[in-house]
Amino acid sequence: MTFEELHDGEIFTDNTQFERNKQCKDCMYQSDGTANTNDYRKCSCLIYQHPEEKPDYVFDNTGKCEDYEKDE
Repeated sequence: MTFEELHDGEIFTDNTQFERNKQCKDCMYQSDGTANTNDYRKCSCLIYQHPEEKPDYVFDNTGKCEDYEKDE
């Protein structure tokens, strides 16, 4: 069975349309300038350093990050 046949009639979403890690946008720990943390939407930051990742509830905006501190 092909992928198209298996999922016939299903509606797919473009996950790039969901804003991830919203609270990280103005957090002081969002980036250290490396490729792993140079964008707040990435799964790593100064607290959750690669290869560790931010918790799912931070990634999908369903909970508050315990380490969040607003960047002044």
